Amino acid sequence: MRCIHYLGGAKNAPATTLRALNKPDRRTMPIGIVLSLVALLCSPYFAGAKESTQKRSGWELSFANGLLVFKQETTVHKTESEAKVAGTTAEQDPVSDVVLQGLSEDEQASLFLLATESRFHTEVSGIVARSILTQTFRNPGDDWLSGQYQFPLPENAAVDALKIRIGRREIIGQIQEKQKAKANFQQAKAAGKKASLVSQQRPNLFTTAVANIGPHEEVEIEIQFQQQVQFDAGEFRLRLPTTITPRFGGSFEFEEGLTQVAVQPNRFNFTLMLHAGLELDYLRSLHYAADTESYGNHQWRLTAKAGQAPDRDVEFVWRYKNQQPEILHFSESREDGEYGLLMLMPGMRAPEQTIARDITFVIDTSSSMGGPAIRQAKSALLSAIEQLNKEDSFNIVEFNSHADSLWTSMLPGSERNRRVAVDYVQQLEAEGGTNIYEALERALSVQRISDNLPQLVFITDGAIGYEDELLTRLNEQLGNARLFTVGIGAAPNSYFMVEAARAGRGTYTYIAQQDQVHSRMGELFDKLAQPVLKNIEIDLAVEAEIYPEPVPDLYLGEPLLISYKSPMAVTDIKVTGDSLTKPWQTVLTQEYAFQHSGIAKHWARQKITSLMRLQRTHQKSDTETRKRVLETALKHDLVSPYTSLIAIESQSTRYQSEDARMIANLPATALGSGQHLAIAIFLLVIAALLTLWHGMEFTVHKTKGRAYVAK
Repeated sequence: MRCIHYLGGAKNAPATTLRALNKPDRRTMPIGIVLSLVALLCSPYFAGAKESTQKRSGWELSFANGLLVFKQETTVHKTESEAKVAGTTAEQDPVSDVVLQGLSEDEQASLFLLATESRFHTEVSGIVARSILTQTFRNPGDDWLSGQYQFPLPENAAVDALKIRIGRREIIGQIQEKQKAKANFQQAKAAGKKASLVSQQRPNLFTTAVANIGPHEEVEIEIQFQQQVQFDAGEFRLRLPTTITPRFGGSFEFEEGLTQVAVQPNRFNFTLMLHAGLELDYLRSLHYAADTESYGNHQWRLTAKAGQAPDRDVEFVWRYKNQQPEILHFSESREDGEYGLLMLMPGMRAPEQTIARDITFVIDTSSSMGGPAIRQAKSALLSAIEQLNKEDSFNIVEFNSHADSLWTSMLPGSERNRRVAVDYVQQLEAEGGTNIYEALERALSVQRISDNLPQLVFITDGAIGYEDELLTRLNEQLGNARLFTVGIGAAPNSYFMVEAARAGRGTYTYIAQQDQVHSRMGELFDKLAQPVLKNIEIDLAVEAEIYPEPVPDLYLGEPLLISYKSPMAVTDIKVTGDSLTKPWQTVLTQEYAFQHSGIAKHWARQKITSLMRLQRTHQKSDTETRKRVLETALKHDLVSPYTSLIAIESQSTRYQSEDARMIANLPATALGSGQHLAIAIFLLVIAALLTLWHGMEFTVHKTKGRAYVAK
């Protein structure tokens, strides 16, 4: 049997790529053992070769064949058809091409649970977007199955609703404490009840577990969430991730005993309903072809064209035609008080005089950046070098498994130094792991002590699994330096990029395509000039809980975004800060506020994010953080690090005596047989020991056609 592990899309592969993890092939296992034994037995023969080759030959053959068995047990095998998955159509079943090879008809009929379709439906009103993600699972076999599926969501998503739909039946989910929800799911699974469990692995990575899908049955899992629309440089942006970049140095939790879900490609769709309220200059889908329809009252609809693989993030952008909103203030009144969301554009201009900067550019050249990503990263860095001034000082650090710098210290941005830097960047290639720790240390070490503001620009896909550890280190080591992150590729790790930029009091820039490089790097360099507003304070004239706390610096083209909760209605809001030349302030009155649903959930999501941030920086204990996050998540019905969504049907739909056919959950590097692994390691050790023995100094004597060895 094989266990299917959905990784959500590797680099240079569609989001629906399947990774098949073989159990040891019992037909080839004896061959590996025999080859290893032959290698060991033949070692004395090689000892009789010429002295110049005897040690090398014996070592190579015995060690290599011992390694052959070890490698056979630990390698994830890929079939030739795996590379063809991207080209299959919705009518084809990729499982028969990729996963079912080598299995009997009975195994093929009952082994796999298929995720056959994913679709987004998103509605945007004001600055809040609400989405429904519908995932369809099908059991093609004759046995009852349970399984789990890993999928990405926006890093600022507030997940709050779950439904299971079987035909016309619906099962509504509820928020529970995470361990309680897990126990209830396992109990329902054992009792033969249909159930689904949605849990958070990372702020932007979730798992769906489903239980007791009947033979040839199809089930829809509907997950609802909301997120805040981003605003930058006069443009509104909304991003929906569809795929996961495999991460270096991370691990994920999976429910024990569940089938990993196989994914059928090209069954993907999305719709966007935009309630603009004002006349638009444009509305675009950047990375997917889509049909656009206009309705009355400034409403628009985007629908994805058929046949597109979910191998990159969905991104929508729009801009208003004649006027950009300088103030957006939404509120929601509930029994426990008033919740508000404020977006304020200070209307600052770029400084007329640019300041001298010490900029260290850090570029990710790990293997996850292969293909279009490394080309975009190099283009972004070349664009940045082109925009340097003579007054600037700069250096370049490139990293994969190790980090290296162009120079040992900062050098002026002269024409000659820029030419040297361009030559250096053009020869960079993507290979190796993602050692950001070493890159950070190298970047900080080359920064000089000067009056200039130190700035770090990280260009990466953020494909790491140890985000929290790295973010903690950033908080400890950055000091006065500002960190700006540039996300590259089809599916960068936006949670890490946003949080890293916040830890470094900088901004996050997302570049998905080559034609975006110049414009978005230009916007970034405008921000690098320096903040247009800092030391920002919010005064609501009443006691209020405000997030984020503290309020970050504001850069050119960015809005001030504040979420608050107050025990009573807020009449006036006073915002103060320091601009480049003088103090700045503005006062907003209640007339700017509009009632809007979802504001309370948005505030709760911001509070949870802030609490987890304080825990990561050791400003809050684990116990206190867990208590406050649980309280907030349960009150506002949100999935969090300590809560999950669970839906369970009331009656069992299968006989208790029928056990669902399960596959043991194995990670991509796990082994199917501990015994075979033990044999492989044993033979490898014996081969290595005999190789060392034969590597000693020998004198070969031959007598009457027989060879003997003596010291």
